This record gives sequence, C-alpha cells and structure tokens, in this order.
Amino acid sequence: MSSTFTVGGLLSGLNTQDIINQLMAIERRPLQLLQDRQTAAQKRLQSVNALQTAVSQLRDALATLLQPNTVNAKQATTDVSSVLSATASADAINGTYRITVSQLATATRVASGGPMGQVIDRTAPLANAGFRRTAIVTDSNGNPATFTLNGQTITVDNTTTLDDGTANSLLYKINNAGAGVTASLIADADGRANNRIQLVSAPGQTIQLGSGADTSNVLRLLNLADATVQGYTAATVTSGPASAGALNTSITINGVTTVITQPDGSFTAADNAAFIAAAINNNAANAVTAVANGDGTITLTQKTLGAAQTIAITDPGTGTGLTAGTTQNGTDRVVGTASLGVTDIGKSLASSRLVTPISGLDSQGNGEFKINGVSIRYNANDSLSAIVNRINAANAGVVAFYDPISDRLRLTATSTGGAAIGLQDVTGNFLAATGLAGAAQQLGQNAVFTIDGVNGGAPLTSSSNTITDYIPGVTLQLKATSATPVTVTVAQDTQTTVNQVQAFI
Repeated sequence: MSSTFTVGGLLSGLNTQDIINQLMAIERRPLQLLQDRQTAAQKRLQSVNALQTAVSQLRDALATLLQPNTVNAKQATTDVSSVLSATASADAINGTYRITVSQLATATRVASGGPMGQVIDRTAPLANAGFRRTAIVTDSNGNPATFTLNGQTITVDNTTTLDDGTANSLLYKINNAGAGVTASLIADADGRANNRIQLVSAPGQTIQLGSGADTSNVLRLLNLADATVQGYTAATVTSGPASAGALNTSITINGVTTVITQPDGSFTAADNAAFIAAAINNNAANAVTAVANGDGTITLTQKTLGAAQTIAITDPGTGTGLTAGTTQNGTDRVVGTASLGVTDIGKSLASSRLVTPISGLDSQGNGEFKINGVSIRYNANDSLSAIVNRINAANAGVVAFYDPISDRLRLTATSTGGAAIGLQDVTGNFLAATGLAGAAQQLGQNAVFTIDGVNGGAPLTSSSNTITDYIPGVTLQLKATSATPVTVTVAQDTQTTVNQVQAFI
C-alpha cells in the first residue's frame, strides 16, 4: 500500500509543484545536454556518410571513365552478320579484315547402334503388345471403344490383338470393315519385319483417318494419327488397237488437246500407236504419259499419283483406239510414322522391353557406368528416362536424349571438336544393352576458316566456333559457312566514350 503526500500552495502559501518541476528540470539538464550532443553527432555522422557515398560514386564513375574500354572503346562490325559476328576490346587494332568460313566446329555424337526395344507382339492384346502408348480399348463406361476409317466404325476391346490371324485381330477388322482400305504390316526403317503398318486404298478410293466421335486411340497407337496420306499408284487406262494407215485427228485428255497428223498410209497399228504415244508425250501440257504396246494399243498413265487423280478422255479421236470416258483407279497409301514396338522408357529396366536385357548388376541390383570418366550409378528399378535425367545432371560433358522415332539413345558432346566420348560399363551392361557401347561415333570437327593477312591466308582451325586468338583484341563468333569472304571492320567507338562522359557528368 502506498500513499502520495503533496503540499499545495493554499496551505503553505508556496507553489511547491512548480518548485519541484524546476528542480527536476535542473537535474535533467546534464542528460538533455548529452542527448543534444548525441543528436548533433548523429547529424555529423549522416553528413560524413553522405559525403563518403558521394565520393565513392565519384570514384567509381571516374574509374569507369578511365577504363581503356571507355576512353579507347572499339567496335567491330561485319557486312554479313548471318555468317559471323565480332566484338572488339580497347586493345584491338583498327582495320579491315576479310574472313572466309569454310567449316563450322561441331560436337561429337553417338547413338545406339540399333533400336533398343523389341518389335511389336502381334498376338498379344493391344494393351500388352509393346506400343509406345497405352492402348485405349474401352470407353468411359467400360464398353468396347471405336475408331473410324473412311467413315466406317471399327470396334476394339480388351482382347483385340494386332494380327493373330483371327477375326478379333485389328488387321482383320480393318480389312473387313468395308472401308475400302487394306492394312498390312511391313518392315520398319531398320528392316525389322512386321513392325510398321501401312494402309492402301482400293482403286479410286481416298483414305480418311478417324473422326471426332472416336473413343479409341488405335490410330495413334499405330502411328497413323499424324501420318500423311500420299498417292501410291497412278490411274491408268489402255486403249484398243489403233487403226492402220494415215491418221488425221485430235485427242483431248483432261482438257488438253493433242493433234495427230500422220500421213503415211503404210503405217501399221503398232506404228500408229507409237506415233500417237510420241505426240501425247511431246505435248508438255498433258497430265498423262503414253506408252505404245506391241499389239497396237496405248497405255495412258496419270503423271500424278493418287486415288483422286483421273484420266478424262473427252475426245478420243478417230482411229486412236481410245474411247471417251473417265478413269479413276489410282490408289493412296498411308504408312505409320514410326516403328510399332519400342522401348518403354517409363518402366523399370527389367520391364522396359529392351532387346538386350540388363545383366551383371551387384547383389542389390545396382550398376554403374562412366561417361568421359564421370561415374553414373543406377538400379534395376530405375527407368530409362530416370537414367537419362541422371546423365544430364552429372556434368559428364554430354547431353543425353531419347529419340522416340528411331528408338535410340543419343549422346551429344557439350563441347565442339573431334574428341571422342568416353564410354565404359563398370558394373552391369547398361551401355551395351542400350547399344551405346561399341557404337560408331560421329566425331566432331574443327572450324576451318581463313583471315586475309593471317598465316599467309592459309586455312586456320579451331575446336570452337568462338575465335579469340588470331585478330588481337577481336573475338569472332562463327555462325555459318560462306564461299565468299565476310568483311570485319574495327574502328573507334566514339559514341560509347561520349555516353560514359555524359554518365560521369
């Protein structure tokens, strides 16, 4: 418990509160003086700091102004920037240089010696056959899925195979759908049988792939969804025998008229057929070529392949053996853009369908290989894509890439020049299984160029396309080859100096 005792002026006749306040102010005076001195010192410090900053800025600006690249700035220009570019330092010698680039530096490359994955399993259900994509064979309700060819709907399900010889195979379904196309398996780009698909139309029938109502991805599984339909065979028609004797007539084919004037009455039918064929072929405007047959007939062939092309004879001429009419019997073809069976790069190595299985791992399933001496470790449970990422993160001097079209693993050196990429399996056979070990390497090449006045104009070489050693103070960046010299001009860069002086001011 506390109490406060005060004596007011009414009792004592003195203003005690004012006396107390003045006494306290006297006691606080030394502290106030110290605080005032502190405030003044802080202001002086701020002023000193501001001055120091200003002096530092002046010093830095002056240092920049006095740098050789400022007071003696140079610029390098080229008259063909698409071939090479140039930069110059203050040490560069003013002048003009003529440079011819005959070869760029390239990096060493190596790819799997062949496709890594197995060919397609023709007799397995589509989901397990080894396609590069997951097969969609049922719709969102679990019902069989569909795709279309030339407007005809074809149904697939979980049991459909690619080509097991039964009515449930995909090839059978396509060939018996009434779509006017014939499907078959052909060799892929590496010569492996039955690992690519082609569709050939019936004569005069075009090919239309898919529709917006498709619920299956079969066309994409077969690598047909992005394929281009191309003309495969040309429309042809053969006439009857031409007349013997003289001919004086004309023929109109696809709107182009060819005059036939043959006055020799001794000509046989075969002679006249040869004469007519020559006249048609000599008329460059004709859309057909003609061949005379030994029996006096003529075969006309459309110059442009494809089912949509026609041979329209509106005026056959007298005695030619031709008849009026329109023939449309060419065919179209579409071939899958890539092989059907490939490596599954998203699954573990054991399940990735490699032609050469992974083997030789240690007891824990671990393996190791080296690229350019850099160790890269992996496990049997790793996927090929994970190992590719590991290679790219290892600073091994290469960039790894999986090519899904050729089904190969590719390595490209990060530096140009002719040095080989070092490859070594340490534990396990990853490099051998992916076809990289022992594969022929496409060694990089050095840049080759000439500079007038340097090396007597004889060719110079560099392992890099960045050239720094041949024109003092000038760096060249080679971009393309050129049969004619590129002029590089080095001169004073007065604008840079002016800009720096203005910045200093």
